[in-house]
Amino acid sequence: MENEDRRREKSREKENRREQSMEKIVVMSGSAPFATLPPGRAPFSDSTLPANGDFELGPKSSDLNGAVVLSSSGIPEWEISGFVEYIPFGHKQGDMLLVVPEGSFAVRLGHDAFIRKKILLTAGLQYSLTFSAARTCAQSERLNISVTPYSDTLPIQTTYSNSGWDSYARAFLAKVVAVDLVIHNPDVEEDPACGPLIDAVAIRTLWPPRPTNTNLLKNIGFEEGPFFLPSTSWGVIIPPNIEDDS
Repeated sequence: MENEDRRREKSREKENRREQSMEKIVVMSGSAPFATLPPGRAPFSDSTLPANGDFELGPKSSDLNGAVVLSSSGIPEWEISGFVEYIPFGHKQGDMLLVVPEGSFAVRLGHDAFIRKKILLTAGLQYSLTFSAARTCAQSERLNISVTPYSDTLPIQTTYSNSGWDSYARAFLAKVVAVDLVIHNPDVEEDPACGPLIDAVAIRTLWPPRPTNTNLLKNIGFEEGPFFLPSTSWGVIIPPNIEDDS
């Protein structure tokens, strides 16, 4: 009887250790919707979010004048040009409160300003670029999105989410290993600070979907596609290849 009790106790201890181990795996993977994460952080994976793609690493105080970034290398892992602001969650613009969809910080591109970073990819593979953007001034703002050797202009006109933010995605075929990713506001407004907010820049590999032994249709659950921000309630807009600016 005593041996039987010991066996049961050991079995319970083994089961508890297994459950604790599984909990650690879930939390570290960031794939579970209720994974425990530090405040303001989202479960990005290293393969999805380029270095400081969420802009949580900010400029040094010496590189800031209020919200304006003074140095071209002021935002870690990015090169900037023009009137770029580093915007914290809750930043006020007149009577408007600016929110941030991911983490606690975003950047605002004033007129003719851009952010740029170099990313290493695998030539010959398909990738999806996803980012979030929000208008702050003009009713019609634009962004030039460039990934070597591609370039496209995206109008930021209609807002589909209640927060004022929308996520956009573009797919591309990597033709070279080292590419330059550039997000540029080409517009020139009377107020140089006017321009879209940018946050949560992500890139993921698009693997070719395959048919299964139960369905010849590929990607029936749309599991292969652009990256979704885990902490947001909206989807991802995939603009058509031909944009109508009217």
